[in-house]
Amino acid sequence: MEERLAEPARTAAPPPTKDDGPPPGGPGKPQTPETPPPGEPGKPGARASGPSPDEPAIWSRNFRYYFTARSAGLLSWAMLPVAVAAGLLSGGYGLDTAGYSMAFLVAPFAGLVLFGGCSPTGSPPAG
Repeated sequence: MEERLAEPARTAAPPPTKDDGPPPGGPGKPQTPETPPPGEPGKPGARASGPSPDEPAIWSRNFRYYFTARSAGLLSWAMLPVAVAAGLLSGGYGLDTAGYSMAFLVAPFAGLVLFGGCSPTGSPPAG
């Protein structure tokens, strides 16, 4: 399912003309445009938030949230052994304790990779 946001219709501005008379608001009042330029949020003519024409459609707001969260999670998972080892070594424990802690961090993952999803008979569980 692909989510696309509606784009407002774009109209061409009229060509500039030379006007020798006073501005429409009077000689002392500045001119204000009738509609704001596209891109001002909350105003008529504002562009809906969505992918710009030059970026891929996959980089939607929800995908950016997912990508940021996934990147932060992977970074923290990668830094966990470093943080544990640094904490143990700065706490006065030896290298053997840091090695055992690394083994205890890796053992559940290795066990689930090797034995996860298989029943004792060797066939996948019924489900």
